[in-house]
Amino acid sequence: MRDTREKGNGGPTVVVLTASDVEFDAVETLLAGDPDSAARDDIGTVYRLGWLDGTPWRVALAEIGTGNGGAAVVATHAVRLFAPRLVMFVGTAAGLTRGVAPGDVVVATKVYGVHGGKATDSGFHARPETWQLSHAVRQTATVAHRRWRREPGAPAVHFKPVAAGEQVLEGERSALRERLRLHYEDAVALDTESAGVAEAASMDRTWPSMTVRGIDDGTDDGRRAAAHNAAAFALAVVREAVVDEEETAVPEVVERPAEAPTGWRAGAVIEVGGAEYLLEDGLVGQGEGGEYWGRARRADPVRRGTEDLVWLRRVDVPGQRREALRREFEFLAPRAERRWRLPERHTYELKGDAALLALRWPVLGRTQRAAAVVADVRGKAPLSEDAMRGALLECARLAETLDTLHRRGRAHRCLAPKTVLQWGTGLWLRDLGSAFLHPEPGEGHAGFRAPEQEYASYRPDLIGPPTDIYQLAALTYWLLTGAVPDRPQALPLRTYVPTAPDILDTALRAALGPDPAARHTAAEFAELLRRALEPVANPFRSPGGTPPGGRLRPRTTPSTENPTSC
Repeated sequence: MRDTREKGNGGPTVVVLTASDVEFDAVETLLAGDPDSAARDDIGTVYRLGWLDGTPWRVALAEIGTGNGGAAVVATHAVRLFAPRLVMFVGTAAGLTRGVAPGDVVVATKVYGVHGGKATDSGFHARPETWQLSHAVRQTATVAHRRWRREPGAPAVHFKPVAAGEQVLEGERSALRERLRLHYEDAVALDTESAGVAEAASMDRTWPSMTVRGIDDGTDDGRRAAAHNAAAFALAVVREAVVDEEETAVPEVVERPAEAPTGWRAGAVIEVGGAEYLLEDGLVGQGEGGEYWGRARRADPVRRGTEDLVWLRRVDVPGQRREALRREFEFLAPRAERRWRLPERHTYELKGDAALLALRWPVLGRTQRAAAVVADVRGKAPLSEDAMRGALLECARLAETLDTLHRRGRAHRCLAPKTVLQWGTGLWLRDLGSAFLHPEPGEGHAGFRAPEQEYASYRPDLIGPPTDIYQLAALTYWLLTGAVPDRPQALPLRTYVPTAPDILDTALRAALGPDPAARHTAAEFAELLRRALEPVANPFRSPGGTPPGGRLRPRTTPSTENPTSC
């Protein structure tokens, strides 16, 4: 989870309006992001917020029913809320000519408002209103079409005028169809919303609109196929849309200070499992979605024991973050197996809308010395050969721990120095990170995010076990060298550690590659790290007092960065 707030509205946005559940579902299946993410405008329209994977584009999707008047009103309010670069109406339409077949896609180069006119004794005289597709949007759609038509079996796309009215067309010889043939002979499809959106856009002129329709044959299967084809091409157009250079980078974020909410501050007493705990100074904070966290110490010194310290996370509002706490508790065992570096669960409590998860914070035996956050004990200098051996062994054990997560269908996705603990000479996961949350653009920690997690290259379909391998490789690189690996390619390990074995350098560089499919599995990465141990071994290390691999030395001053829940 990110302890930040995005500036502005979260990146360049496209509003996509649909008229029916079939059309809505066709677009939604192509979006990434949390399916529960939503926004509501000032007239009550609910938008599903998603991301177009591999792009910085956010999509605000709504189902608004039929009618040009309603479409115009909703489009206007959507613009106030999102300030979008483009408003699209995507869905199905009735075909008017034999030149377009069921399943074909129509991009409206011109929208006719077809019910304006004058009725006289001699008949109906059309007085149409017309709105043109903007040149810039049409050019973007043309580029998308060039790519589209190279795909085998891709539906045909027609750049043609569309008629929009308030009547649904049925029958080959209806009066409406004859009127359309007479007065709007170049229109190839008829819908009941495009004129409203086009008129609203023409009155504002600060945002363009676009209509994309799939031709419907009147059957349920045909309607679903037409909606799918229209949705697929509409989002293909968005992929080609030009974004300002500053928007293709990670959006600027503002650090959120670790200000505690009422009752959640350093020194506050928190009841956990029937006992009282004190939140400790410096390890208390808050994040997104009503989530708070902190380390707490047993308040009663007489009763302190192995449960002396706990890591607390609290979520105060219903939703996926609260549900994630429950699922993490159920996933973890009450007592951790020492060979896996997973945390031990302590307590899960649900009081009203607030959920609290407590995990045991490791404490060293009789000394009651608490495990340290790795970010606070690693200096900036490269490790010695002896200390490198210990670090590699512990990273291999972390990889084996991740392998157990992956085999159970979970990925941590938030590995970083702030989320890993040093307990004695070992490294342990503080919690399960984002394992039970939907992927989000920019999740994780700067410098340790995998490319598929970054805003500009966000690919939620690729986020999973390979993401953990990238993050663990970045953590290993940082532990050995004291430096965060560079992008797009990390400097060779021997730049910092001249004695580093080739097998280790090769393994890290492969794991830090941009293609998740090319990264090792967790088990393979663990094996490579263990194979790299022998060349690093130092037969002349001091025999007494220092455990194998040495210790990471504490900084002279602790980290001043805010703690984070992920």
